[in-house]
Amino acid sequence: LGSPRWQRTFPVWAPMFALDRVWVRPVGSLLDFSVHRSPASRRASDHFPVTARVLPAAVPLRERAR
Repeated sequence: LGSPRWQRTFPVWAPMFALDRVWVRPVGSLLDFSVHRSPASRRASDHFPVTARVLPAAVPLRERAR
């Protein structure tokens, strides 16, 4: 994993707390986790948005119908 799974996202004016997370199973399916920092994201919320790349797991056919 290139970047830490938890990064500081709150508050945007002085990020001190890693409050925002992405939970996946299995843990190895989380390929990347990052925080989007831009002037627009600072205006949009008091939390920075997070992004994640996740490797989708194969779902058995019988579970897809649920």
